[in-house]
Amino acid sequence: TDNRLEHTNISGGGSDGTYDAMVFIGFNGYAKIDHCALGFSQSHGIKCETKASQLGGIANSDISFCELYPIHIDAVHIVNIDSTNTGTGNTQDKIDVDGSQLEHAFTWKKSPFLSYHLNGRLDFKSDVTVQAGTTIFMGSGAKIVVSGGGSMNCIGTESEKIRIIGDEMTNGFWEYIRFF
Repeated sequence: TDNRLEHTNISGGGSDGTYDAMVFIGFNGYAKIDHCALGFSQSHGIKCETKASQLGGIANSDISFCELYPIHIDAVHIVNIDSTNTGTGNTQDKIDVDGSQLEHAFTWKKSPFLSYHLNGRLDFKSDVTVQAGTTIFMGSGAKIVVSGGGSMNCIGTESEKIRIIGDEMTNGFWEYIRFF
C-alpha cells in the first residue's frame, strides 16, 4: 500500500485514546509524510504502533502543539526521521523512542528542533553512528546495550556535542550504556 501525506495540513485531532495520535500507523501499516503541517493534537502528532509498522519517512514537515510527543516511534524507525522537520509548542519537544533491537547499520540523525527520548532497552547489534549535536534523553531505567558485532559511534565536535542525559538530573535515574 502506498499511503502518502504530502503538502497536507492536519489539525485538531488525536482525541481517540485507543490510538493516541492524529496520524497512527498500525501494525504492518505504511505511510510516508512529506511537506505536511500537523498540529494541535490532543495526543501524539504521529505514532507508529510497533517496529512492524512501515514508516516511509517523515520529512520537511512541521509538527507543533501536540499534548504528548510530536512523534512516537520504535527505535527501528529513527532512520526514517529526516532532519528537515520543524516544530514548536509541544508538551514534550522530543521524539519518543521505544527500545528495540537494531540489526542494520544506520546513522542516528540530529534533529534541529527535537531531541530524542528513549524508553526501555535499546540493543545495537549493528554499527550505529550518532550525529554530532544529537541529544538523547534517557527515561527512567533506560539502557543501551551494544553487542553481537555492533558498535556505537558518538563523535561530537567542540561546538556540537552529543548529549546522553536523564530526563531528570538525579543520580541513577537511568541505567547504563553497556559494551560487550
